[in-house]
Amino acid sequence: MLSTWIFLIVTSTVPVLSYNPRTPVTALSASANQGVLTSAQHRGSNISWFDCPDHDKTLCAFFDVPRNYSNLSNTDTVSIFIRRLPARVPVEERLGSILVNPGGPGGSGGNFVAFAGEWLSTLVDGKYDILGFDPRGTNLTGPWTTCFKSEAEPMRVQLQLESLGVPYRGLDFAQDRALVKDISALQATHNAACLKNGNRKMLESTGTVSVVRDIVRIVEALGEDGINYWGCSYGTVLGATLAAMRPDLIRRMVLDGVANAEAWFNDIWQWGLDGMQDTHKTLTGFLSTCAEAGPEFCAFAVPPGTSNVTQTTETLRNRLDMMFVRLVEHPVVVLDPPVGPGIFTAANLQKLLLPLLYKPHTWRGLMQILTSLEQGDATPAYTALYAPYMDIKPRPYDHNVFNALCSIISYPEIAIFCSLCGCSCDKFSLDAYTRIMGRISPTGENWAKVVGGCNGWSFRASERYTGPWTVEAGLNRTRWRPYHASVDRGQDV
Repeated sequence: MLSTWIFLIVTSTVPVLSYNPRTPVTALSASANQGVLTSAQHRGSNISWFDCPDHDKTLCAFFDVPRNYSNLSNTDTVSIFIRRLPARVPVEERLGSILVNPGGPGGSGGNFVAFAGEWLSTLVDGKYDILGFDPRGTNLTGPWTTCFKSEAEPMRVQLQLESLGVPYRGLDFAQDRALVKDISALQATHNAACLKNGNRKMLESTGTVSVVRDIVRIVEALGEDGINYWGCSYGTVLGATLAAMRPDLIRRMVLDGVANAEAWFNDIWQWGLDGMQDTHKTLTGFLSTCAEAGPEFCAFAVPPGTSNVTQTTETLRNRLDMMFVRLVEHPVVVLDPPVGPGIFTAANLQKLLLPLLYKPHTWRGLMQILTSLEQGDATPAYTALYAPYMDIKPRPYDHNVFNALCSIISYPEIAIFCSLCGCSCDKFSLDAYTRIMGRISPTGENWAKVVGGCNGWSFRASERYTGPWTVEAGLNRTRWRPYHASVDRGQDV
């Protein structure tokens, strides 16, 4: 969970997968999604751009690629949604495009450019176009992989999962094992819905390798002589695979929050374990940052009660541990939150910490939430956890300005995340996996719940990358010399 930055002026030595260059796509998608848009057209290379109706500084496009790259005689296509924030400098000073992927999997690159594109552009002095695309099965890219009739249906399932929590105390009690069975049964509803209502061809075409091939097509259509790429979290898996398959195309690459790409393809259970190995370090950093900031800037650094003892990382950790102990024995009743009454449990606190530890910009607010919770007021914590479910309405998937899928929660990550499981999805029982996760990470049980959602998934990616991953096994060099930098001082990356 430590967000380690690797800046690759060129990427490191990487393996190559044999690849047959194909004719670049030269036509804009004929997707029906475009029919509702009447904005002025902009043209650049072989992709046609129109003014985005939801963000006046960006340009949008729908771009057709083959659905099945292993069988190009099949005429099925996928319409990739792309959003572009143009470079700010004069044309003669522009350096090309940077493709971005925010991770997930299932994160929308189009949305990412809409809210963070200008920030990224500033980091590179406005000299690059910032391009985000929605990977297969995600957001505006179609055909869609949703298996439900409306946004509300998967949200209700997710709300039930949230309410079940996790067996925070471990699995020493029969009721905890029963809870894991309930979680597993509820997660299986998504697979059942996809077996009944899903687009099997697309569910088997959302894998990482297919998305890498889409990126190559996009860059070819842009007419650029290489790929500049910035990926976060799962986006680092995508980036590593891209560099492995097409080292000849890699120019500059940023991998932010690096995940284990080899485990991603070979053992999703191990990938999940790897992602939690250093969570305790992140939690320590979270608390030490507060202690160093002091009461003026961090609410949780204010000594509790009548104490006047200066708070340290250790005392803050002890206070957090005691909150968990109290919540295990006495969940807090929440009567009047905006999302409706309920209780706040130890499992809820762990779930709240899991994503927020991943986002340091939220830490100040999280410290205020912890302070209120310690004082007996769970309303801020409960509201933060359940806010996404405040407005569950059975809206259709095409309610947005693009007349296309733009759901609040559509489970695109499951189809991508679980598509490479193979037999490894049955490697552990979910209760055993939860126990192991709880031992290695302070947020492990909730992460086990996420990874465990792959158990029994019926749809396998049509392509997978099998290596090599080491120089000894045949790793090939990328196009440019590598340069690495890390924000973790003194750490070798």
